[in-house]
Amino acid sequence: MFSVSLGQAYPHKPLRIIVCFTPGGAVDFSARLMGQKLNEQFGQLVVIENRPGAATAIVTERVVSAAADGRTLLLIPISTAVQSAFRKSLPYDLMRDLAPVTQLGSGPLVLLANPALPVKSIKDFAAYAREQQGKLSVGSPGIGSANHLAMELLAMVPQTGTPAQFGALIAREIEQTAKLMQAAGLKPE
Repeated sequence: MFSVSLGQAYPHKPLRIIVCFTPGGAVDFSARLMGQKLNEQFGQLVVIENRPGAATAIVTERVVSAAADGRTLLLIPISTAVQSAFRKSLPYDLMRDLAPVTQLGSGPLVLLANPALPVKSIKDFAAYAREQQGKLSVGSPGIGSANHLAMELLAMVPQTGTPAQFGALIAREIEQTAKLMQAAGLKPE
């Protein structure tokens, strides 16, 4: 006599999708859409947990130490991967400790300015920024975020050679980028 036994269907308990940011942003919105679709497909409760802080490091460590039962999922933006490059003392290794499931989406970065600003293109903005050296401010969700790094790249002034680089450094045009790179343990060129 043979007996057949089948394992429980996945998931047999509620799923948790951990989001590294506060509710209301793009990552949270994506998680909620995905949670709704997973709920419809599996007929199982999907809980979205927002756990912001420490540039995604705290929640990533929490997921890494969670039971490996496939019920705790982490929805991360590119900034989590960036943190792994910037911070060598993290208690986890993304490549070793987490398994990628899918790329949920991608989105462009858009540079926005107050309409009163006298710019109509990125070229205009670059010229204006050079004229207003040290007087402009920028917002980002945090150090090491894709938004932050994009602004740092925008702030870099391409130079035609070493003498021009020294001139830009003396004029404090590339000082901020150099400090950021040094803080990250990278060598500014």
